[in-house]
Amino acid sequence: MCREGGDEHVSRNGSEMAAGGWRNRYAGSWLIAAELVRRGGREVFWDDHPQGVAYDNLHVQLVDPSEAEVSMNRGGALHLWPDHPGWMQWDEAFEIESGQLADRMLAGLGLALPSRELSLRAVTYSAIASILTALSTDGAWDARPWEQRSETDERGFEHASRHLMQMGRAGVTVRSWKVVRVPRSGSSFGRPVVVLTDDGRLFLPDGRTSVDLRNLPMGPSADREAVVGLQHDTAGSRPDVAEPAAPVREFSTLAQEAMRYYVYLLRDSRDGTVFYVGKGIGNRAFDHARDALGGDAAPSDKLDRIRSILASDGHVQVEVVRHGIESEKHAFVVEASVIDALRAVGHPLTNKVLGHDVALRGWANAEVVNSIYDAAPLGETKESLVLLKIPRLWTPAMPSGELYEATRGWWVMSGTTAGRARTALAVSKGVVRAAYEVAYWRERVEGDRDYIPLGKPRLGFFGKAIDRPDIVNKSVKHLKGQNPVMYLNCGPEQQQAVPVYRGEIARKAAASEA
Repeated sequence: MCREGGDEHVSRNGSEMAAGGWRNRYAGSWLIAAELVRRGGREVFWDDHPQGVAYDNLHVQLVDPSEAEVSMNRGGALHLWPDHPGWMQWDEAFEIESGQLADRMLAGLGLALPSRELSLRAVTYSAIASILTALSTDGAWDARPWEQRSETDERGFEHASRHLMQMGRAGVTVRSWKVVRVPRSGSSFGRPVVVLTDDGRLFLPDGRTSVDLRNLPMGPSADREAVVGLQHDTAGSRPDVAEPAAPVREFSTLAQEAMRYYVYLLRDSRDGTVFYVGKGIGNRAFDHARDALGGDAAPSDKLDRIRSILASDGHVQVEVVRHGIESEKHAFVVEASVIDALRAVGHPLTNKVLGHDVALRGWANAEVVNSIYDAAPLGETKESLVLLKIPRLWTPAMPSGELYEATRGWWVMSGTTAGRARTALAVSKGVVRAAYEVAYWRERVEGDRDYIPLGKPRLGFFGKAIDRPDIVNKSVKHLKGQNPVMYLNCGPEQQQAVPVYRGEIARKAAASEA
């Protein structure tokens, strides 16, 4: 049996558990935690038992509605709560492969949770098991909560602290764990050799280097030294961790501080297409791939694209468009400009929001932009026109269909006068934004927007947009009038130009428009 204090950390026969690939109960508990989280575990937490180190527990809380829990006691027992305390000893567990053991635990709790793709939490816990296995030839090592409460814990891991602070500001709760040597009874834990966070990050004690755990092949293999690259001295004071062969997907701490705000692109390595534009600080540009693998983020086209890239052995290429931006306000402007430029040349972006202030200040042709600031006045005309001041704020980004609907109806107006105008104009803030050829005017009927039974009769038109550069983007502010409907050259001397439908004819016309 395993002795209290953690000095004896191998199974009774002294051999490694070949099937599971872990050499001691500490590594084994983390491998089981990773497997259970992959099956749907919600939370992993630590319980300091009052009897001391050997009886501390690593807990995995499973899914609702059972509130089931697996506790792995450092004294040598596995517990299933709430129904099966003292369920199995570690000596027995050492004979069972970790996936099969997880199946038995879930069956004992009456749960059937299918395997899922590895989440970032599961990757982190698997990495902890790998590191503990690599260190197990040099006494007992374990992973404990990293609470940053002492100078010993903090020294060398300032970059981990900054990462947790950034995640906290983003509203993301991340747990952190330190790998430490298990002390003999009465001794205290020493300095951590590495710190890991359950969003898939490993931090080395040099204050600057961190590793994206997704770049390391994790699995139940026994040869974990080759996987993690850990080399340590026999005194166990601290290991030196080699750089992984795979590229590190992050900016260094120094680069993050110097870059300030930046704007970046995500490019699909398979076809070179840019599919997302963003702005951020720190390692924001690399968070999207972690979100896609984590499984906890809300569904989105962006994350679906990333998963498709990774599933086909591609990679998400991060490119920085502009860095060293002084403020978030300026970063928003650059981001929106890049989005507009890429959309203008046909890149199918997955951004849900197409830039900050894009509606008012986004992409538009030169004539439209000039008209926003200094529209030329509408010239003299003998054409019969009806000017309709739309209630919705026009922007260059306003879809043509929305502009038509806002303009066509429904207005309190004279049918006789309206029928003399074949052209209707959409006016916003004193500038014409669209011109329409009117086929007919009709009463508002049931089924139309904002229809009110027995309400005041209102009219609208049915027609199509027409190209009128002599009218559109021209100012009509010099035409005095406060009413939302204005007429030009629609006096009694003008003949009726288009029909005006009421009653049953209006209802039939409305039905034909649908």
